[in-house]
Amino acid sequence: MSDTFDYAQVPHGFIHCLQAECPKAATCLRQMAYAHLPEQEKFLHVINPKQQLPRKGTCPYYLDAQPVRYARGFMRTINALPVGKLETFRIRLISRFSQKIYYLTRKGERALSPEEQETVISIARQLGLQLDDYFDKYEYRLRW
Repeated sequence: MSDTFDYAQVPHGFIHCLQAECPKAATCLRQMAYAHLPEQEKFLHVINPKQQLPRKGTCPYYLDAQPVRYARGFMRTINALPVGKLETFRIRLISRFSQKIYYLTRKGERALSPEEQETVISIARQLGLQLDDYFDKYEYRLRW
């Protein structure tokens, strides 16, 4: 991962970690971002180096650098629902996500996180829909 790390993907305001000696530094996005910090970056957000972070166990700031599967579009689900249940499906998702997010994610203009995917699947199943796959396509991305 570190050989192909692209600092341009790091979101504005992302919190960096300076603890290179941390046992999980090699797999933590916060430490990797700091390790790949370009010289031209003038300012950055960091975890206070004076804060005592756990050397064993879990760090509250740890972010796994393992890519996560995001989904794009759920037209497959919409097309499989009976016409009488489409409005209920749409209203339930809008109440969970917002109208803007619903329409951006419906056709894949915005990716759905694993948690958002579970929401779509749960609502579809509540309406009696059982599919092998509920989404139109997938991509693997870092979870910032």
